[in-house]
Amino acid sequence: ASYVFHHALLRDAAYDMQLGARLRQLHSRAATTYEQVYPDLARAPHYAEIAFHYDRAEETEHAQNYYGAAGGHAKGAYSNKDAIAFFGRALELTDDSDYATRYDYLSEREMVFQWLGNREQQHHDLEQLKKVVESQADDRKMAELALRQSSFALVTGNYDDALEKVRLALDYAIAANDALAEAKAYHRHGRTMWQQGQSQEAERHLDKALPLAKTLQAPLLEGECLYDLAMVHRLQGHYERAYQFLQNAIHTYENLEDKQGLVRCYNLFGIIEYELGNFSESIRYYLEALDLCNNIGWRYAEAHLLINIGSIHFELGNYAEAKEYHNRGLSLSEETGDTQVQSISLD
Repeated sequence: ASYVFHHALLRDAAYDMQLGARLRQLHSRAATTYEQVYPDLARAPHYAEIAFHYDRAEETEHAQNYYGAAGGHAKGAYSNKDAIAFFGRALELTDDSDYATRYDYLSEREMVFQWLGNREQQHHDLEQLKKVVESQADDRKMAELALRQSSFALVTGNYDDALEKVRLALDYAIAANDALAEAKAYHRHGRTMWQQGQSQEAERHLDKALPLAKTLQAPLLEGECLYDLAMVHRLQGHYERAYQFLQNAIHTYENLEDKQGLVRCYNLFGIIEYELGNFSESIRYYLEALDLCNNIGWRYAEAHLLINIGSIHFELGNYAEAKEYHNRGLSLSEETGDTQVQSISLD
Protein backbone atom coordinates (compact mmCIF):
# COMPACT_ATOMS: atom_id res chain seq x y z
CA ALA A 1 0.00 0.00 0.00
CA SER A 2 2.87 2.34 0.83
CA TYR A 3 4.43 1.63 -2.61
CA VAL A 4 1.12 2.37 -4.34
CA PHE A 5 0.78 5.61 -2.37
CA HIS A 6 4.26 6.86 -3.36
CA HIS A 7 3.69 5.73 -6.95
CA ALA A 8 0.48 7.79 -7.08
CA LEU A 9 2.29 10.85 -5.74
CA LEU A 10 5.01 10.52 -8.39
CA ARG A 11 2.39 10.07 -11.08
CA ASP A 12 0.53 13.21 -9.95
CA ALA A 13 3.76 15.19 -9.74
CA ALA A 14 4.74 14.12 -13.26
CA TYR A 15 1.28 15.07 -14.51
CA ASP A 16 1.48 18.47 -12.82
CA MET A 17 4.91 19.07 -14.36
CA GLN A 18 3.61 18.23 -17.82
CA LEU A 19 0.56 20.39 -17.30
CA GLY A 20 2.69 23.29 -16.02
CA ALA A 21 5.02 23.03 -19.01
CA ARG A 22 2.06 22.93 -21.37
CA LEU A 23 0.49 26.00 -19.73
CA ARG A 24 3.76 27.94 -19.94
CA GLN A 25 3.97 27.06 -23.62
CA LEU A 26 0.41 28.25 -24.21
CA HIS A 27 1.04 31.55 -22.38
CA SER A 28 4.20 32.11 -24.41
CA ARG A 29 2.29 31.48 -27.61
CA ALA A 30 -0.46 33.91 -26.50
CA ALA A 31 2.12 36.63 -25.85
CA THR A 32 3.83 36.21 -29.22
CA THR A 33 0.42 36.18 -30.93
CA TYR A 34 -0.37 39.58 -29.41
CA GLU A 35 2.98 40.85 -30.70
CA GLN A 36 2.27 39.56 -34.19
CA VAL A 37 -1.30 40.84 -34.36
CA TYR A 38 -0.55 44.30 -32.98
CA PRO A 39 2.34 46.27 -34.51
CA ASP A 40 4.41 48.56 -32.31
CA LEU A 41 2.17 51.63 -32.47
CA ALA A 42 -1.01 49.66 -31.79
CA ARG A 43 0.46 47.45 -29.09
CA ALA A 44 0.43 49.90 -26.15
CA PRO A 45 -3.14 49.15 -24.94
CA HIS A 46 -2.18 45.46 -24.79
CA TYR A 47 1.11 45.77 -22.89
CA ALA A 48 -0.49 44.50 -19.68
CA GLU A 49 -1.95 41.38 -21.35
CA ILE A 50 1.36 40.58 -23.02
CA ALA A 51 3.20 41.08 -19.72
CA PHE A 52 0.76 38.74 -17.96
CA HIS A 53 1.26 35.96 -20.50
CA TYR A 54 5.05 36.25 -20.49
CA ASP A 55 4.93 36.27 -16.69
CA ARG A 56 2.93 33.04 -16.64
CA ALA A 57 5.26 31.61 -19.25
CA GLU A 58 8.12 32.42 -16.83
CA GLU A 59 9.92 34.41 -19.52
CA THR A 60 11.15 36.94 -17.00
CA GLU A 61 12.97 39.44 -19.21
CA HIS A 62 10.05 39.83 -21.60
CA ALA A 63 7.58 40.06 -18.72
CA GLN A 64 9.63 42.70 -16.95
CA ASN A 65 9.93 44.86 -20.07
CA TYR A 66 6.22 44.68 -20.83
CA TYR A 67 5.18 45.37 -17.23
CA GLY A 68 7.38 48.46 -17.33
CA ALA A 69 5.83 49.55 -20.63
CA ALA A 70 2.34 48.86 -19.23
CA GLY A 71 3.15 51.02 -16.21
CA GLY A 72 4.22 53.88 -18.45
CA HIS A 73 1.09 53.55 -20.56
CA ALA A 74 -1.16 53.48 -17.48
CA LYS A 75 0.66 56.47 -15.99
CA GLY A 76 0.16 58.45 -19.20
CA ALA A 77 -3.55 57.66 -19.05
CA TYR A 78 -3.67 58.62 -15.33
CA SER A 79 -4.69 55.05 -14.41
CA ASN A 80 -2.66 55.47 -11.27
CA LYS A 81 -3.46 52.25 -9.41
CA ASP A 82 -2.69 50.16 -12.49
CA ALA A 83 0.55 52.07 -13.02
CA ILE A 84 1.65 51.34 -9.44
CA ALA A 85 0.82 47.65 -9.81
CA PHE A 86 2.63 47.28 -13.15
CA PHE A 87 5.76 49.14 -12.03
CA GLY A 88 5.73 47.09 -8.84
CA ARG A 89 5.69 43.79 -10.71
CA ALA A 90 8.36 45.05 -13.10
CA LEU A 91 10.57 45.85 -10.12
CA GLU A 92 9.97 42.40 -8.63
CA LEU A 93 11.21 40.85 -11.87
CA THR A 94 14.24 43.16 -12.17
CA ASP A 95 17.56 41.96 -10.84
CA ASP A 96 18.91 43.97 -7.92
CA SER A 97 22.12 44.58 -9.83
CA ASP A 98 20.30 46.14 -12.80
CA TYR A 99 20.59 49.66 -11.40
CA ALA A 100 19.60 51.55 -14.55
CA THR A 101 16.32 49.68 -14.99
CA ARG A 102 15.44 49.82 -11.29
CA TYR A 103 16.12 53.56 -11.36
CA ASP A 104 13.70 54.05 -14.26
CA TYR A 105 10.85 52.05 -12.68
CA LEU A 106 11.31 53.58 -9.22
CA SER A 107 11.39 57.09 -10.72
CA GLU A 108 8.14 56.50 -12.57
CA ARG A 109 6.38 54.97 -9.57
CA GLU A 110 7.60 57.69 -7.20
CA MET A 111 5.98 60.26 -9.48
CA VAL A 112 2.64 58.42 -9.35
CA PHE A 113 2.79 58.28 -5.55
CA GLN A 114 3.45 62.04 -5.60
CA TRP A 115 0.31 62.64 -7.68
CA LEU A 116 -1.75 60.49 -5.33
CA GLY A 117 -0.33 62.20 -2.25
CA ASN A 118 0.80 58.87 -0.84
CA ARG A 119 3.73 60.34 1.06
CA GLU A 120 4.71 57.16 2.90
CA GLN A 121 5.16 55.16 -0.30
CA GLN A 122 6.69 58.15 -2.09
CA HIS A 123 9.29 58.47 0.67
CA HIS A 124 9.97 54.72 0.46
CA ASP A 125 10.66 54.96 -3.28
CA LEU A 126 12.89 58.00 -2.76
CA GLU A 127 14.94 56.02 -0.25
CA GLN A 128 15.19 53.14 -2.73
CA LEU A 129 16.23 55.58 -5.46
CA LYS A 130 18.88 56.99 -3.15
CA LYS A 131 20.41 53.53 -2.68
CA VAL A 132 20.41 52.92 -6.42
CA VAL A 133 21.93 56.30 -7.27
CA GLU A 134 24.60 56.14 -4.58
CA SER A 135 25.73 52.79 -5.95
CA GLN A 136 26.30 54.38 -9.38
CA ALA A 137 28.06 57.63 -8.42
CA ASP A 138 26.37 59.45 -11.33
CA ASP A 139 26.24 63.25 -10.85
CA ARG A 140 23.39 63.62 -13.35
CA LYS A 141 21.22 61.13 -11.47
CA MET A 142 22.27 62.64 -8.13
CA ALA A 143 20.99 66.01 -9.39
CA GLU A 144 17.68 64.46 -10.43
CA LEU A 145 17.33 62.68 -7.08
CA ALA A 146 18.01 65.91 -5.17
CA LEU A 147 15.30 67.66 -7.21
CA ARG A 148 12.84 64.89 -6.37
CA GLN A 149 13.78 65.15 -2.69
CA SER A 150 13.30 68.92 -2.77
CA SER A 151 9.84 68.46 -4.27
CA PHE A 152 8.94 66.02 -1.49
CA ALA A 153 10.23 68.47 1.12
CA LEU A 154 8.14 71.27 -0.38
CA VAL A 155 4.83 69.37 -0.33
CA THR A 156 5.47 68.26 3.26
CA GLY A 157 6.28 71.81 4.40
CA ASN A 158 9.99 71.28 5.10
CA TYR A 159 11.33 74.42 3.40
CA ASP A 160 14.84 74.29 4.89
CA ASP A 161 15.34 70.79 3.56
CA ALA A 162 13.86 71.80 0.20
CA LEU A 163 16.42 74.60 -0.14
CA GLU A 164 19.27 72.33 0.93
CA LYS A 165 18.30 69.76 -1.71
CA VAL A 166 17.91 72.46 -4.41
CA ARG A 167 21.43 73.74 -3.75
CA LEU A 168 22.71 70.18 -3.81
CA ALA A 169 20.94 69.58 -7.13
CA LEU A 170 22.54 72.68 -8.61
CA ASP A 171 26.02 71.55 -7.52
CA TYR A 172 25.54 68.11 -9.07
CA ALA A 173 24.06 69.61 -12.26
CA ILE A 174 27.05 71.89 -12.74
CA ALA A 175 29.46 69.02 -12.02
CA ALA A 176 27.69 66.89 -14.62
CA ASN A 177 27.53 69.77 -17.11
CA ASP A 178 23.78 69.11 -17.28
CA ALA A 179 22.15 72.36 -18.41
CA LEU A 180 18.61 71.01 -18.10
CA ALA A 181 19.12 69.88 -14.50
CA GLU A 182 20.67 73.28 -13.79
CA ALA A 183 17.60 75.04 -15.21
CA LYS A 184 15.33 72.78 -13.14
CA ALA A 185 17.30 73.66 -10.01
CA TYR A 186 16.88 77.41 -10.66
CA HIS A 187 13.16 76.84 -11.20
CA ARG A 188 12.78 74.77 -8.03
CA HIS A 189 14.71 77.42 -6.08
CA GLY A 190 12.27 80.04 -7.34
CA ARG A 191 9.24 77.95 -6.42
CA THR A 192 10.63 77.33 -2.94
CA MET A 193 11.14 81.07 -2.46
CA TRP A 194 7.64 82.19 -3.44
CA GLN A 195 6.08 79.48 -1.32
CA GLN A 196 7.79 81.21 1.60
CA GLY A 197 6.51 84.62 0.49
CA GLN A 198 9.82 85.81 -0.95
CA SER A 199 8.55 86.81 -4.38
CA GLN A 200 11.46 89.04 -5.46
CA GLU A 201 14.04 86.37 -4.66
CA ALA A 202 11.83 83.85 -6.45
CA GLU A 203 11.63 86.04 -9.55
CA ARG A 204 15.43 86.28 -9.70
CA HIS A 205 15.82 82.50 -9.90
CA LEU A 206 12.90 82.02 -12.28
CA ASP A 207 14.35 84.65 -14.62
CA LYS A 208 17.42 82.40 -14.87
CA ALA A 209 15.38 79.25 -15.46
CA LEU A 210 12.96 80.49 -18.16
CA PRO A 211 15.48 81.50 -20.88
CA LEU A 212 17.42 78.29 -20.24
CA ALA A 213 14.25 76.25 -20.71
CA LYS A 214 13.56 78.03 -24.01
CA THR A 215 17.13 77.57 -25.24
CA LEU A 216 17.09 73.88 -24.33
CA GLN A 217 13.67 73.45 -25.97
CA ALA A 218 12.21 72.02 -22.76
CA PRO A 219 8.52 72.97 -23.05
CA LEU A 220 7.39 71.32 -19.81
CA LEU A 221 9.95 73.24 -17.78
CA GLU A 222 9.07 76.39 -19.74
CA GLY A 223 5.42 75.97 -18.79
CA GLU A 224 6.35 75.51 -15.14
CA CYS A 225 8.50 78.66 -15.20
CA LEU A 226 5.68 80.66 -16.81
CA TYR A 227 3.24 79.42 -14.17
CA ASP A 228 5.57 80.25 -11.29
CA LEU A 229 6.29 83.72 -12.68
CA ALA A 230 2.52 84.26 -12.88
CA MET A 231 2.32 83.32 -9.20
CA VAL A 232 5.18 85.70 -8.37
CA HIS A 233 3.47 88.64 -10.11
CA ARG A 234 0.19 87.78 -8.41
CA LEU A 235 1.95 87.90 -5.03
CA GLN A 236 3.35 91.31 -5.98
CA GLY A 237 -0.13 92.53 -6.96
CA HIS A 238 0.73 92.74 -10.67
CA TYR A 239 -2.41 90.98 -11.86
CA GLU A 240 -2.16 92.01 -15.52
CA ARG A 241 1.36 90.57 -15.76
CA ALA A 242 0.23 87.47 -13.91
CA TYR A 243 -2.55 86.95 -16.47
CA GLN A 244 -0.08 87.27 -19.34
CA PHE A 245 2.23 84.65 -17.92
CA LEU A 246 -0.73 82.38 -17.12
CA GLN A 247 -2.12 82.58 -20.65
CA ASN A 248 1.29 81.64 -22.05
CA ALA A 249 1.54 78.78 -19.57
CA ILE A 250 -1.90 77.46 -20.53
CA HIS A 251 -0.96 77.57 -24.22
CA THR A 252 2.18 75.55 -23.44
CA TYR A 253 0.34 72.99 -21.30
CA GLU A 254 -2.43 72.58 -23.88
CA ASN A 255 0.15 71.79 -26.56
CA LEU A 256 1.70 69.22 -24.22
CA GLU A 257 -1.74 67.88 -23.19
CA ASP A 258 -0.49 68.29 -19.63
CA LYS A 259 -3.55 68.15 -17.38
CA GLN A 260 -1.60 68.78 -14.21
CA GLY A 261 -0.24 72.01 -15.61
CA LEU A 262 -3.72 73.08 -16.62
CA VAL A 263 -5.01 72.34 -13.11
CA ARG A 264 -2.37 74.65 -11.66
CA CYS A 265 -3.25 77.43 -14.11
CA TYR A 266 -7.02 77.23 -13.57
CA ASN A 267 -6.43 77.20 -9.83
CA LEU A 268 -4.29 80.34 -10.06
CA PHE A 269 -6.87 82.05 -12.24
CA GLY A 270 -9.38 81.23 -9.51
CA ILE A 271 -7.13 82.72 -6.83
CA ILE A 272 -6.67 85.95 -8.79
CA GLU A 273 -10.40 86.33 -9.47
CA TYR A 274 -11.06 85.70 -5.78
CA GLU A 275 -8.60 88.41 -4.76
CA LEU A 276 -10.23 90.79 -7.24
CA GLY A 277 -13.63 90.05 -5.69
CA ASN A 278 -15.00 88.17 -8.71
CA PHE A 279 -16.30 85.21 -6.73
CA SER A 280 -18.47 83.62 -9.42
CA GLU A 281 -15.57 83.60 -11.90
CA SER A 282 -13.29 82.25 -9.20
CA ILE A 283 -15.58 79.32 -8.44
CA ARG A 284 -15.91 78.60 -12.17
CA TYR A 285 -12.13 78.25 -12.53
CA TYR A 286 -11.84 76.18 -9.35
CA LEU A 287 -14.56 73.76 -10.46
CA GLU A 288 -12.92 73.37 -13.86
CA ALA A 289 -9.64 72.53 -12.12
CA LEU A 290 -11.39 70.19 -9.67
CA ASP A 291 -13.00 68.27 -12.53
CA LEU A 292 -9.57 67.74 -14.11
CA CYS A 293 -8.16 66.63 -10.73
CA ASN A 294 -10.85 64.00 -10.38
CA ASN A 295 -10.08 62.73 -13.88
CA ILE A 296 -6.37 62.27 -13.21
CA GLY A 297 -6.50 61.37 -9.51
CA TRP A 298 -4.34 64.26 -8.32
CA ARG A 299 -5.33 64.27 -4.64
CA TYR A 300 -2.77 66.86 -3.49
CA ALA A 301 -4.21 69.55 -5.80
CA GLU A 302 -7.77 68.41 -5.08
CA ALA A 303 -7.29 69.22 -1.38
CA HIS A 304 -6.12 72.75 -2.22
CA LEU A 305 -9.07 73.32 -4.54
CA LEU A 306 -11.60 72.11 -1.98
CA ILE A 307 -10.21 74.57 0.58
CA ASN A 308 -10.28 77.40 -1.97
CA ILE A 309 -13.91 76.72 -2.87
CA GLY A 310 -14.80 76.50 0.81
CA SER A 311 -13.21 79.92 1.41
CA ILE A 312 -15.39 81.53 -1.25
CA HIS A 313 -18.55 80.02 0.21
CA PHE A 314 -17.49 81.37 3.58
CA GLU A 315 -17.09 84.88 2.09
CA LEU A 316 -20.55 84.57 0.54
CA GLY A 317 -22.07 83.52 3.86
CA ASN A 318 -22.77 79.96 2.70
CA TYR A 319 -21.44 78.50 5.91
CA ALA A 320 -22.80 74.97 5.48
CA GLU A 321 -21.17 74.65 2.05
CA ALA A 322 -17.98 76.25 3.38
CA LYS A 323 -17.79 73.71 6.20
CA GLU A 324 -18.42 70.79 3.84
CA TYR A 325 -15.66 71.82 1.41
CA HIS A 326 -13.19 72.63 4.19
CA ASN A 327 -13.82 69.31 5.92
CA ARG A 328 -13.30 67.41 2.66
CA GLY A 329 -10.12 69.35 1.96
CA LEU A 330 -8.81 68.86 5.50
CA SER A 331 -9.49 65.13 5.41
CA LEU A 332 -7.70 64.77 2.10
CA SER A 333 -4.75 66.88 3.26
CA GLU A 334 -4.32 64.71 6.33
CA GLU A 335 -4.14 61.66 4.06
CA THR A 336 -1.55 63.29 1.80
CA GLY A 337 0.50 64.88 4.59
CA ASP A 338 -0.03 68.40 3.24
CA THR A 339 0.60 70.62 6.26
CA GLN A 340 0.02 73.82 4.27
CA VAL A 341 -3.60 72.96 3.50
CA GLN A 342 -4.17 71.75 7.05
CA SER A 343 -3.01 75.08 8.47
CA ILE A 344 -5.22 77.05 6.07
CA SER A 345 -8.26 74.90 6.78
CA LEU A 346 -7.83 75.21 10.52
CA ASP A 347 -7.18 78.97 10.38
